[in-house]
Amino acid sequence: METIVKNIEVKTLPRTTLAFHGGAGAYQKDRSLYQRHRQELFAWADSKGLLAGGDFQYLILYRDSPEVARYGASEMSLCLTVPAETQTEEPIGKTTLDLGEYAVCECELSPRDFPKVWEWIFGEWLSEHGFRPIAGAPYFERYPEAPAGELFRVDFCVPVEGD
Repeated sequence: METIVKNIEVKTLPRTTLAFHGGAGAYQKDRSLYQRHRQELFAWADSKGLLAGGDFQYLILYRDSPEVARYGASEMSLCLTVPAETQTEEPIGKTTLDLGEYAVCECELSPRDFPKVWEWIFGEWLSEHGFRPIAGAPYFERYPEAPAGELFRVDFCVPVEGD
């Protein structure tokens, strides 16, 4: 994991407002659906002027348990951070991520390595460091920048509590 993981630590993340595409799906099995929903989300945000300053982050939010996600059947929501006062309309919705403690695993990796990182975080790192995921709380991938070729910079974020 050393070549993929750049850093991992528990951080307090702020309450964050998200706009999300309302048509959540199991995107691992349907790339065209993922692309369509992502394009619709970004087109909506652009029409509202939310992309102009570059002051946003793209997230993929997982609401299913990690056990479900391991088999590619997870329901995911494609999200953008937005100001709290942002108004949305179908198919775009709005939600918040609560303030809390998160294991944040900063990585640089190719798409084929994503499952390995999730497996390592949930299967090894959390328990080895005295943490457990908060049951029912969403975990997510945060993309601090656009991909550079085949490599993605991604923060894998899991809400945690001590054992």
